Amino acid sequence: RTQTIARNVGLSARELWSNVRDESERFREDLRARVNEADFQEQTARAATRAKYAAASAKDSICRANKEYGITDKLATAAVVGGATLLALGNPRAGVGVIAVAGASLAAGEAMKQSSARSSSTYTRDYGLGEGLHLD
Repeated sequence: RTQTIARNVGLSARELWSNVRDESERFREDLRARVNEADFQEQTARAATRAKYAAASAKDSICRANKEYGITDKLATAAVVGGATLLALGNPRAGVGVIAVAGASLAAGEAMKQSSARSSSTYTRDYGLGEGLHLD
């Protein structure tokens, strides 16, 4: 009877140790997965911030170039001339389509003027800083 008790205690101890090892391994795997997920989310947030900054910078460059060189006005003028030429040559669909492009380019130019007037330059925009902190 003592041997049976000793054997049962030994089996229980081995079973307990096995359960501890299994739970410990599950805990480590879960912790690794959470750390990896947090790293991924942080990298994604950084990439999104960089993409947002690059898009704003490109927008500012386009607005600046349009303001300096009048790109949309020149495009609209060329489109009107082209559209009128197509109408005169007897191609009304293409002519009207090109004139519509002229109107759209003028509208885009006006939108860029309004947008650049409202937004600050990317050189003075906060870049991932907390409230109250500024680069300039």
